[in-house]
Amino acid sequence: MSQTECGLCVAVMLMEYYDVRLTLNDIPKEFSAGRDGTRIRGLKKIFDHFGFSMNMFKVTDRLSEIKNSSLPGIAYRIGGHFVVVESISSNEVIILDPAFGRTKISKDELDNDYKNLILKITPNENFKTVNTRGQEFSLIKEAVFFNKKLVVQVLIAAVIVYSLTLIAPLLLKGLVDNFLVSKQIDTTIWALSIGTIASSLVYFVVNRVKQITSIRLSISVDKFLSKKVVDKLFKNKFEFYLNRTSSDIQYRLVLLKNLKMIISDIIIQTFLDIGSMVVILIYIMNLQPLYAVFLAFITLLVLSMSRFMREKMLLYKNKELATDSKLQVFQYDIFRAIFDVKVLGISSKKHRSWHRYYEDYIKSHEKNQRFITLYQNILAYITLYVPIFIPILGIWISQLDHSNQVGTIISLQSITGTYISGLISIAQLSDNITTAKSYLIRIDDILLQEDEEVRNRIIDFKGNIRVNNLSFAYPGAEDKTLDDISFSINEGESVAIVGESGSGKSTLFYILLGAYDNYEGDIYFEGLDLKILNKDALREQIGVVPQDALLFNGSIKENLVEDFEVADNDIYDALKKVTLLDFVDSLPMGINTVVSENGFNFSGGQRQRLALARAILNQKSMLFLDEATSALDNITEHQIVEYLSEDSKTKIVIAHRLSTIKNSDKIIVLKDGQVSEVGDHRSLMARKGEYYRMYSGK
Repeated sequence: MSQTECGLCVAVMLMEYYDVRLTLNDIPKEFSAGRDGTRIRGLKKIFDHFGFSMNMFKVTDRLSEIKNSSLPGIAYRIGGHFVVVESISSNEVIILDPAFGRTKISKDELDNDYKNLILKITPNENFKTVNTRGQEFSLIKEAVFFNKKLVVQVLIAAVIVYSLTLIAPLLLKGLVDNFLVSKQIDTTIWALSIGTIASSLVYFVVNRVKQITSIRLSISVDKFLSKKVVDKLFKNKFEFYLNRTSSDIQYRLVLLKNLKMIISDIIIQTFLDIGSMVVILIYIMNLQPLYAVFLAFITLLVLSMSRFMREKMLLYKNKELATDSKLQVFQYDIFRAIFDVKVLGISSKKHRSWHRYYEDYIKSHEKNQRFITLYQNILAYITLYVPIFIPILGIWISQLDHSNQVGTIISLQSITGTYISGLISIAQLSDNITTAKSYLIRIDDILLQEDEEVRNRIIDFKGNIRVNNLSFAYPGAEDKTLDDISFSINEGESVAIVGESGSGKSTLFYILLGAYDNYEGDIYFEGLDLKILNKDALREQIGVVPQDALLFNGSIKENLVEDFEVADNDIYDALKKVTLLDFVDSLPMGINTVVSENGFNFSGGQRQRLALARAILNQKSMLFLDEATSALDNITEHQIVEYLSEDSKTKIVIAHRLSTIKNSDKIIVLKDGQVSEVGDHRSLMARKGEYYRMYSGK
């Protein structure tokens, strides 16, 4: 779930009470939260789509006095957050929070922090039950299927290892029973001793094979998951990144790393422990049914407890992950922009905020650990004391049937240890599955997104663009950002797009680059509809210089060229055109100087000029410049603008500075998402319209 999707999440949670079990990805695209979140009107549209009527009640008194017969319902927290109010008792309120899951708050907190509104839904004539859940572990299933040969090899080796661990107690039983009968070391005892030594050597070899194969399986699972998730990140649509920060995505990749370690355990232990327990139980049943009944009772007790505690474990784990995610994202953002934090004098405020996030995490972490350690303590108690009951049970049976149970008791105690170990492993596996489920929900948010559609049509782009009646609204937004825009750009033209902040300039910029495809109207590149073109191939022919120039951690040369076949002289020529050659030459390492993360060891103007040099150097058919000279001084900007005006490439420039745009062949003026005027600088100034008002100050 992204930061803006709490509205969608509560809609999904509320519909679950009526057996409509959905994921966020089942919500139709037209109802998505977008960058601005979901409003109450948006929730009504979602409920209408799935066959529910929504009613909003205003509570005249305290919200906590609402009757349980009116619940569950959606409440709205002051500051912009939806939750589901599940029930209200005499002293507490049970809510479903999209960030934490089911949790408790006080009645005072409900009254003080939430608006006096409750949203209630009822099924109407279009209602149908739906269930698209149960796919959380599909990624694990894929990993198993992809590595089925290695899984089988590990299982075979593990079965042999487990068989040998069962043979050891049987040999021990034979040794003890024979010695008690013969009272001396005879041939049988020698044979059993040799068998014990031989089985131990085989155990060592096979167990080593199992370990090596398990390592190969772990690495293969790691590669499978990493490739699948990272490949999907490259394929996801631009809208996915609109609502998620880079630090949030990075946190999910960290969870992926943790998930890889859990999956190997789940794959191996699930099959092996259950298999070994069944074999041991059958063996003990044949040996002495009372022992088997005792172990079966312990098994039912442990598994029932495990199932009972799993939901609580999931709740605590989700809370811990949610607070940890906020802490990690905050830390990443702060230290990425630590220079700005210091120079703006907000270090103390941010430090206090960090303490608040950290304390929230520590509280949730402590609750989770307290519950886990309670669970582990119960399992440790069972591990320690259950095997003790085997001799007691054996003595009791010996007295009943007057038999010699010494060898049987010794071997059974050893086998019982193996059985209990497997049982505890399965019980702890429940904790791993709970953790894996929490991780998978967040990773599935990446994997279940729509891919950017790949088309096969590739064009030789010269710079001809035609836009007809283009309209666009961000997903979930009610107002259009662009409304019925039409214009054309011809090969070799220099076109400026101007307008006040919020007029839609950058949105138009990204639509032309194919970042959004849910627009109305038509966009043609070289006479062909943008929607049928291969966007990656098209973007490779366009040089883009954004306002916040992106530089990677690496050398200047690595940041400028796409491959190392480009001659250094060409790099120097590009640096000269953007008036950066003298500066780079003055550096001890020249073009091999290391650029820090985001280029913070260069000034804003230097970063912009490096981005311009990159666009020039890579010989693109067209240049898209979004405030690409905003950080430059007037003299440097004039020199670069002079060079760009002499370049015959088609150029689209978004800028506010008059010096950047006044020599453009065509200027498109946007106002409130519409084209207000089109012309060159002289004609627009003479018209004394919006452009004249912007640049004359009148």
